[in-house]
Amino acid sequence: MFRIVLAVAGLWVSTPAVAYLDPGTGSMLLQSLIGILAVGAAAVGTFFGRIRALFTRKKPPDVAGEGGASRER
Repeated sequence: MFRIVLAVAGLWVSTPAVAYLDPGTGSMLLQSLIGILAVGAAAVGTFFGRIRALFTRKKPPDVAGEGGASRER
């Protein structure tokens, strides 16, 4: 209850922000959104590729650094 009263009091006492958003800000937000969507699509593609590999009995492609070719000495 105290937190709610404190939050309402903080909103009641606060002053309006005087801020300027230049045209580059919208471009930056759009680029961030596109990047997030690209990473999400890559993650989903990798996840479903591994699931598909379970059912087709194929090995999923190796990720660099995991296993690789064995060295013979």
